[in-house]
Amino acid sequence: MVRKYQYRTPTTAAAPFEAKGFKHFTIAGLPGFEREPYLKLISLYQEMIEECPDANTSSFNVQWDSRGPWPPHFDSAMSHHDVRFWQNTLTWHTDPQNRSKVDEYDKRTIELMRTGQAEADWIDYQNCTREGPIDRRFRGAERLLRLRKIKKAWDPTTQCANWIRTFDAKYHNRGPPFTRDDWDDLLGNYCAVTDSPAFCFAEELMAAYPDAKVVLVERDVESWYRSFESMTDEMYNPIVRVLRVLDPQVLGPTATLFNYVYRDRRGFCRTDDNEELKGIARTLYREHYERIRRTCPGWRLLDFRLADGWGPLYEFLGKGVPAVPLPRLNEGAALKGMFREFQRRSMLLVLRNLALVCLVAWVGLLAVGWVRR
Repeated sequence: MVRKYQYRTPTTAAAPFEAKGFKHFTIAGLPGFEREPYLKLISLYQEMIEECPDANTSSFNVQWDSRGPWPPHFDSAMSHHDVRFWQNTLTWHTDPQNRSKVDEYDKRTIELMRTGQAEADWIDYQNCTREGPIDRRFRGAERLLRLRKIKKAWDPTTQCANWIRTFDAKYHNRGPPFTRDDWDDLLGNYCAVTDSPAFCFAEELMAAYPDAKVVLVERDVESWYRSFESMTDEMYNPIVRVLRVLDPQVLGPTATLFNYVYRDRRGFCRTDDNEELKGIARTLYREHYERIRRTCPGWRLLDFRLADGWGPLYEFLGKGVPAVPLPRLNEGAALKGMFREFQRRSMLLVLRNLALVCLVAWVGLLAVGWVRR
């Protein structure tokens, strides 16, 4: 007799890691164990099997930590000495139509066991759970800095090169259009996208992720324009062109990407002149919002006003309202500060590179002079 609900870890008899199907394995760290969320987790598992019978080989368990309460002797990439339990969840199903449903159940199991836990204390095992931000997997600023240095060594341009591919495909007919798999490769570690460059691909992203919700925050056009103007003035600054060439590591890829957004006659803004851009900016702004409202179904669209606070947004997303007030930011000043910081870092790299070149040239001249003696 086959049981409808299988409260067990799949054994080698089921060969779960060899059989076909969609499998997703996540591990989340828990500071403690509560009986009530665990009982709700069982009910949630039953609910998933009722809706998606092909997922009946999925499983979950909670593993306790056998280590003592003392911290590790040496710093490491893990260092989760404050974790007392690990929740292991394996979702495994075969029907492609149920993929988004089963993935959602997987996320809900993690959220359920984290009930009452501050989000700042959430911990993910770095080799399994990929949805959360990276600082959940690697604790401590020093470890993050080391990780970023390694990443820059292997991928100096980070995501800029992939975003540039999307612009080439859509606006310049260079390369095939992006598919859902392409978008997953680019954005798979994120649960949301905002602002630039994502707004240039609103229709493509809505088509690629038909279940994703869309939040529109339409500001007063004149208030928005003041922030926009300060940003484009920094983008069109002649020094950026120079640094873009002299600094191919930091500012170069970023400036190239922003050129595709704001400085491309065939692109979203339809111009490569700053004064012309300022003249049509308000029209582009209104057209963008009209286009989203026209193409996005009402059930997945929220026209959100910042003055309304968290309430409407979190009700729309089905989340609990945070205890902290909605943050406010001077966008114009923040954007200008960000670009100036980019320029400052870029200038330091350029000066360092020039100093190295001059030093090498000086040593070479000394060597030539010494040989000629």
